[in-house]
Amino acid sequence: QGYRVLTFDRRGSCPGGDLGCSGGRNDGGGWKDLAFLVEGLREAGARTVVVGGASLGAMESLYALSRGLDADGLIWVSGVDLYQGVPVSDQVDDVTVPKLFIAGAFDDEPGDLQRVFERTAPRPTQVVTLDTGEHGTDILDYAPPPIADEFRQAVLDFLETL
Repeated sequence: QGYRVLTFDRRGSCPGGDLGCSGGRNDGGGWKDLAFLVEGLREAGARTVVVGGASLGAMESLYALSRGLDADGLIWVSGVDLYQGVPVSDQVDDVTVPKLFIAGAFDDEPGDLQRVFERTAPRPTQVVTLDTGEHGTDILDYAPPPIADEFRQAVLDFLETL
């Protein structure tokens, strides 16, 4: 679709196989790495940088933005409450960039948090609740194709608004 995407394994992450390992150890400070990555993207010429992730990556991205990360948007997929002991309702108050929150309606806590975002997230905010119980990127792999397509289209539509 013409977008550049940078993916990375957080500190101490080791999915193995062709993906290799990130090295280091997970000390709970993975959210701090986002500033370095955003800065690198801007130095490489990116005018608009959106951070995001699924599950823990979503939580780290929201937390980093609430702590002043200089990014232009957020894509939050299936995170849960409490990152670094701070509830998402407290974090989202400080995030004024455009935000897209995606979760499955039947994915317990992430699905419940969708209602929190609808009520408390500063605008501009989009909340997409999918008819699935799959969590995070499993939505793309295991949800019925129309649900996975809705997920992809929501991301593309969001990016088009930036």
